Amino acid sequence: MEERQHDQNFINSMLEEIASSAGVNIETSEIKKEFESLCKEKEEAAASHERPIETYLNQVIELLSHADAIKQNIELLSHADAPRDQEKIKKLYELIKTAVEKSEITDGEILKYNAFICPITKTVMVDPVNLSTGTTCERAEIEAMFEGGCKEDPRTGQPLEDLTLTPNSFVRELTQQWREQNCFLKIIQAKKILQSGDHSAVCNALCDLENVIKESQFAKDWIALEGLIDIIVPLLGRLDNILKLRTLQTLLTIVERHSDNKEKVVAAQGFHYIIKCLGLDSNLSGAAIHLLFELLHVNDGWHQSMAQKNCTWNEALCRKFKEQGNAIAFLVIIVLDKQYQESAKKAEDILLQLCIDDDKTISLVASFHWFKPLAWRLSHGLESSKQTMMQTLEQMQLVDEDIKQLGEAGVIKPLVEMASRGADSDKLAFVILAKLSDSYENRRLIVEAGAFPLILKQISSALVSSVVKEKCSEIFEKLTCDSEEFLSNVGHAVPEVEPIINSLVAELKNPNTCLTIRKTVFRALLNICKHERVAAEKAIATTDGISSILPLLDDSEQEIRQLALQLIHQFSTKVPVAIADLLLLHGNMLKTLLSLLGDDNQPQLQVIAAGLLANLQKSTMKLTNRLAELGTIPVLLKLLDQGSNEAKEYVLDSLIGFLNPANIDMQKSVVNAGAYPLLVNTLKSESLTARAKAAELIGNLSSNSPKLTAMPKASCLSFCFAKQAPTCEVHGGICGVESSFCLLQVDALPDLVRLLRERDEAVNQASLHAMKTLAQEGLTLRSAKVFHRYGAIEQMLVVLERLETNLAIKEELVELLDKSFDDHEVATKYSVQAWEILERLTAFDGNRNDGLREKAAKLIAKLQRYSKPGSMPSF
Repeated sequence: MEERQHDQNFINSMLEEIASSAGVNIETSEIKKEFESLCKEKEEAAASHERPIETYLNQVIELLSHADAIKQNIELLSHADAPRDQEKIKKLYELIKTAVEKSEITDGEILKYNAFICPITKTVMVDPVNLSTGTTCERAEIEAMFEGGCKEDPRTGQPLEDLTLTPNSFVRELTQQWREQNCFLKIIQAKKILQSGDHSAVCNALCDLENVIKESQFAKDWIALEGLIDIIVPLLGRLDNILKLRTLQTLLTIVERHSDNKEKVVAAQGFHYIIKCLGLDSNLSGAAIHLLFELLHVNDGWHQSMAQKNCTWNEALCRKFKEQGNAIAFLVIIVLDKQYQESAKKAEDILLQLCIDDDKTISLVASFHWFKPLAWRLSHGLESSKQTMMQTLEQMQLVDEDIKQLGEAGVIKPLVEMASRGADSDKLAFVILAKLSDSYENRRLIVEAGAFPLILKQISSALVSSVVKEKCSEIFEKLTCDSEEFLSNVGHAVPEVEPIINSLVAELKNPNTCLTIRKTVFRALLNICKHERVAAEKAIATTDGISSILPLLDDSEQEIRQLALQLIHQFSTKVPVAIADLLLLHGNMLKTLLSLLGDDNQPQLQVIAAGLLANLQKSTMKLTNRLAELGTIPVLLKLLDQGSNEAKEYVLDSLIGFLNPANIDMQKSVVNAGAYPLLVNTLKSESLTARAKAAELIGNLSSNSPKLTAMPKASCLSFCFAKQAPTCEVHGGICGVESSFCLLQVDALPDLVRLLRERDEAVNQASLHAMKTLAQEGLTLRSAKVFHRYGAIEQMLVVLERLETNLAIKEELVELLDKSFDDHEVATKYSVQAWEILERLTAFDGNRNDGLREKAAKLIAKLQRYSKPGSMPSF
């Protein structure tokens, strides 16, 4: 042994000197490269029959083969490149198992000999070297001592004259064997713990196994041969989450780049237990996904550094994994759930691999609401696969999030392409596009894909199936919901609006058009006509569209009646005269409209009908008279009393034509029907708009009160024997609600004064309009006292003083105050307060209204004339 050691040391030392002289690095990796290079040169020399060079290189290679560094690398290289020989591994396992069983074990490890111990560190050596004195120690430690200036033998303390270090390969081999045996011993000990059921020791046992794998290249094989995989895998079903996490991590270490162990994990129902760990929490799910990812890949070079992109999928295990019941569902959850971001990419990669050329799996994945594979298949798959994908989508109950995801995944464009082909694919494609068009973003994508002309063509064609036509109508209706963007063209192929309307009206006229399509066409037409920039009335007129739509007010289907009414109402906002003329021409349609207005069972139709009448009342007096003849007024008043706020507002607009001050007879008809109290009651409505409209109508009625007031006839006989009727304190005669429309008699003034307190211009304006009717010529002195008694003048001054009050309203207020201050007594009461406010109005700062300044100055002059000397500021 000494002689062999001496020869080995001599070879190593000589090689070091040769390498040093030649400038060759003696690190293990570098020597390995040199060895490989020399072998290649030898082969080239043999091929070219250069005998001397070949002989020389053989001698060098033989010399190198005896060197420790290259010898070790040759062994490692052979293990790395050759397939794993299970028979040899098993023999090695049996040998080391026998050796461990015969070894003396102390403190949980195999007894170590003193020759293994470094005299410096007192631990087992890794790279033992001999000193010139024969002492063996750890290379790194002795070199550190020499660098620190200590030149003594660490065992004997004797000075060293020769500092040469020579590798002790014999001791190194023995210590390596000792380590391998201890690794095997740790595996045996871990196995006993894991079989014991002692959960408190499981974590340490698993950690020991991971450390053993790092120390020994054969540890993974020994773990498998000892049956530990069958013991570890079921632990995933029994341990708590913390220990499950450690178990998953240990299994990953055991199977990493080791195909045999992967097969053993799967055979031990590994997929079943791993899937149960998915979705428990982010850490467990992440560890389970990493383990799954490794199991499903092929990479046997576990001791080599290999990029993941160079690994391939194990198709056999992928097929087995797909057989697991809920595996796909859990993977999709991880892909979609934001809390699993770190694991989502690997889960997605697994799913995409499982979906390759497998329409059934793609459909299953889609059923769990992840559509990336399906979208790819729709774009790139075979025709039969595309049909399968569409059938999957057709059968699904898509929720809003599904619809959004499908659009983002890119299914719109291929669906439009398939819809354009006709044959069997167009029906399915249009059915799915109808579902997806619920999303605004998807509607935009449909237009961008150029689908609009295609959809319109299908609606107008008599050759397509009823299903295609129905679905195209549905899509078209949804597209027109976004009329602003849709009709603005947004740079895409959208036809002119007039041909669109022509096509839709033609479809409505077609007696063969089914009810569902008529409804969707109606709604689409309504959406288009609501667009402010669309001159829909022109297109409707050219197609005689209104005449076609009016008869539909009598349709048996309620929704058709409502849609027809909505469309006519929409047209009436732009062409009220044309609509009014048609209704007068078709008298029965007016009666139909009134029946809809009076139908309490259909409040929505009542509101629309009231709105239509409100628009038409601005058009012609002839229509107003005809409506009165047909008994419209009581119907309107009932709706004013009992209808919704929206309906009341429309009714008040409709009453404007009936309460025109120029037509006193019509006003009497309305008032006699009980309108006045309802108008006063509306002054208390929640709707400011309704209050303003009611005040305006009360003003229209009150404006005729002076003409209608009956003056008392004086006679001696009546003076002596008859009780005189009370006279109106403003109009000076005999007034009544129905006889003279007097707003004092109906007690409207308190509510009108309250309306002045509202900070709303329309309400303030309407209230002033009504109050000014009491201050008409000849009535100012009497109305002033009434205004004072009801607090109206004080409220007028409050509104006048507000900075935000409209200048036009302020001008009207000054005019009304001027009339009220015709009464000297009233003017004196408010002179000081009014003076300060009016003086600010005459200033140029903030007042650009010359008429207001002039009227304010005029009123100040009036107040000055009334004042006693010194009682008011000089002007």
